[in-house]
Amino acid sequence: NLGAFMLCVWIVLLDVIYGVNSILWADNIDVKAFVWCDIATHLQVFFSISKPACTLIITRRLYLATKLEVDPPSLDKLLDSFRDYILIFADYIVQDYRFLIVEGQGCQDSVWPSGVEVLLLSIWPVIFPLISAVFYCPRILWTFYRHACEANRALSSHPSLSRPAYNRILALGCIDILITLPIGIVSLIQDFPLPAAYGFPFVFYPGWAPIHTDWAPISVTAAEWNSRSFWAAWSSYFGRWANAALGLLVFAIFGFSPDARRTY
Repeated sequence: NLGAFMLCVWIVLLDVIYGVNSILWADNIDVKAFVWCDIATHLQVFFSISKPACTLIITRRLYLATKLEVDPPSLDKLLDSFRDYILIFADYIVQDYRFLIVEGQGCQDSVWPSGVEVLLLSIWPVIFPLISAVFYCPRILWTFYRHACEANRALSSHPSLSRPAYNRILALGCIDILITLPIGIVSLIQDFPLPAAYGFPFVFYPGWAPIHTDWAPISVTAAEWNSRSFWAAWSSYFGRWANAALGLLVFAIFGFSPDARRTY
């Protein structure tokens, strides 16, 4: 329940950030709203890790519910600590500019593509959905297919989790995997050829000084952004609209349900 609730919160907050950015920088690339950009860009990195982490928590708990196993809080605490670590420490290591302004999209987090950036940031939006998609989701479906009666009895032992509520939460987790995993894969792939667009080779880590020497925010037009890398432009546009679509799907799944309140 906590995973589903927090996933919905992250989706709403991210849509708010994208909406405000689109309004403030609809037709300009002015470097402004420094405090807003500092907060918004770090939250974007935070949400990129938190959303798939929440989905992993959702699918894991749903699987344990059908198996009549107690859900230890150790994984939740570990993921919470991991998200805090990502927000506070990992992003700053590879952050080459304070933030980046893109025309029509607003402020974004700017990182230096490198092997360290892949290990600290880009790989986790792929790892978490893959664990859910490969390990937990097939087991949930297999349990319902082979042991439908036992699964129904298992759900009946959870007063706050009816079968319709279970199905809705499972749908939420699966939809987020279908959206988050392609974005994560594309973002991971584009990390390797992207440095060539800026005129430098892909390295494991260029060092602290080259990344943080010139740390002032920069801005680019929409034409410049789209011309640098197709995959970078695609992932940014697709990520924005996919999050909006996911928000509408969440409302469609829970908004019209008479017992949606029980889901949380």
